[in-house]
Amino acid sequence: MKKSLSIILILFFLSITLLSFSEEVKVHQLTGTIQSIDLKEKKVDVKGLRGEIICELTDATKIRISGESASVTDLKKGDKVVCKYTDDDSGIKCKSITLIDKKEAKN
Repeated sequence: MKKSLSIILILFFLSITLLSFSEEVKVHQLTGTIQSIDLKEKKVDVKGLRGEIICELTDATKIRISGESASVTDLKKGDKVVCKYTDDDSGIKCKSITLIDKKEAKN
């Protein structure tokens, strides 16, 4: 009896642990053009065919230009980018922004 109760409790706690890991935040992607960058507010506005988003830039946001790490100050209005972001209860957070090379855009 004690053994079966122990097994049931172990299975219960394992199921709770697995459920907590399954609630991962989904990463979305939008390809578009930078409409504005607000360095003071740490926000970037990207407009694409699927809509427009205003993302919060965090210390974890990765900026890439031509395959190299860059800074948000290297981006400018009108740049074509791929923006990966999360959208949850804490808001829209930018995970990465990658500048689309003019050569890549033509291919």
